[in-house]
Amino acid sequence: MDFENTKNLYIEGDNLDALKLLQETYLGKVKMIYIDPPYNTGNDFIYEDDFTAEKEAYQSGSGERDEEGNRMIANTESNGRFHSDWLSMMYARIRLCRNVLEEGGVCLISCDDREEANLRKVCDEVFGEGNRLDRGSMIWKSACSPRGFNHVIKDHEFILAYARNIDLVDYDTADSSKEDEFFDGQLWIARTAANPVCRITFPAGIRSEGPDRTLKGSIGSGRTIIDIIGELKIESGKTAAPVVLEGSWPSKNQLIESLSKRDNDEVYDTKGQKWVEVFLTASNFPIVSKVRGRMAIRSIIDDCGNTGTPDLKSLGLEYSHPKPKALIEKLVEQFSKRNSIVLDFFAGSSTTAESVMRINCKDGGDRRFIMVQLPDTSETLSKEFNTLADVGKERIRRAGKKILSEWRAKQAKEKPAQGDLLSPENLKLKTENSVATAPDVGFRVLKIDASNMKDVYYAPEDVKQDQLEFHTDNIKDDRTPEDLLFQVLVDWGVDLTLPIAGETIANKKVFFVDGDALAACFDPQISEDLVKELARRKPLRAVFRDSGFGDDSMKINIEQIFKLLSPGTELKSL
Repeated sequence: MDFENTKNLYIEGDNLDALKLLQETYLGKVKMIYIDPPYNTGNDFIYEDDFTAEKEAYQSGSGERDEEGNRMIANTESNGRFHSDWLSMMYARIRLCRNVLEEGGVCLISCDDREEANLRKVCDEVFGEGNRLDRGSMIWKSACSPRGFNHVIKDHEFILAYARNIDLVDYDTADSSKEDEFFDGQLWIARTAANPVCRITFPAGIRSEGPDRTLKGSIGSGRTIIDIIGELKIESGKTAAPVVLEGSWPSKNQLIESLSKRDNDEVYDTKGQKWVEVFLTASNFPIVSKVRGRMAIRSIIDDCGNTGTPDLKSLGLEYSHPKPKALIEKLVEQFSKRNSIVLDFFAGSSTTAESVMRINCKDGGDRRFIMVQLPDTSETLSKEFNTLADVGKERIRRAGKKILSEWRAKQAKEKPAQGDLLSPENLKLKTENSVATAPDVGFRVLKIDASNMKDVYYAPEDVKQDQLEFHTDNIKDDRTPEDLLFQVLVDWGVDLTLPIAGETIANKKVFFVDGDALAACFDPQISEDLVKELARRKPLRAVFRDSGFGDDSMKINIEQIFKLLSPGTELKSL
């Protein structure tokens, strides 16, 4: 869906394999990870990670799938390694996902009381106990599957929250559409026991909005009053000398820190609001200018509903126990920034993808999502869909069209969209003062598969003469040029969502990734004319199929052409 332009990814396959493949490309680039793994209820299926498989078993299952097309096994309570198997599955994935997090990125994991304590220990080991956010968990009041009728009714679940580096975690503004919204906050209050009276020295150079003058005594009246110890002298719109003011300061520590800070220092209050400047009003009351911040999510989340079933039904879809999109939207809004990447490698019905698109529509952000889901058939699905991955992809399509339609309906002075909502003329709205860009509701679908290269099991001395013809081309016969292109992108660590354009040059198909970032041609019998044209464009990288050179002399000629016309190009052959 909008394959050429979208920055979103949907990956079908084992999420352990996907995380391994994403390591180099997205190392340290993901702002937020949210996952909703199986809860280990005894009826769940978990990923089977057999790292000790025999060679024959590995080779016979090179596609890494069972007869039903998946790698999941039932984990019943009768299993002697019931907890250990589930935790081993989670540990491998959590270790890998930490690598793709930004230094200030956050990983959020939904779970219930069955494995919460054990999973917390795993996360403590991977992230470090000191990187727990607010002791490591939030409570979602789900009330969706109460248990324990003879003792305590369970109506909540947990969301474990860990940062890669808790000291670098930052948040967006509360109203994300207003990136630099300033407001003024008072620095005095009626004198009460809650804010005892104290004296604070205001240095010279504090800006004043009032006229130049010298004041003594006090400012204000009644209980809202500040006493001047000595005199307050204003010259050229600034305090001419240090002055001591006595008042009942509600933010005493932040005020002292702000008055003594250096140019590059930043001061925040307890609500996460940045203090920009302390100054004096026209009546010489001290006041602070702040950037409006975001209130932290409370440890108990009780305003997001208890199931996402109605969300799916509104799109004409069904799936068992989906999370409500209101819950994931709250997390995305809180823990991601407007230009960040959000990863969910237990994508399920793709609630996270829809939430990212909706928050982008709300605040004009450019967040990107990466969904990973095994094409699982263990869930009971409608006849319309064969796998859970099919449900997730269709949800993104339907939700995307709905979100795009809602976005257009909010735009002023614009005619209703006609035809394809994703057409170029419908993706931008011209207004009197600006151009508003529609949210990205497309996605590229990639699938985890075995290598594109042919499997070779023979030692050189075991190869017979009549087998040599099978080794003239090292690419599997059923692989397309697009398959090879994405292998190259992964190998080189190139962003998998960069724009891709195709051109025909010298009767051969050539891919250009992000303009001149990469040029690739996998057609056979490439010519010098083609190579010269590519070299003149000076791509950063160029890749060809090894069998496409024809012979060794042609390969040498191509290398020399690039050295002459584009010496900075990095060459590679498959």
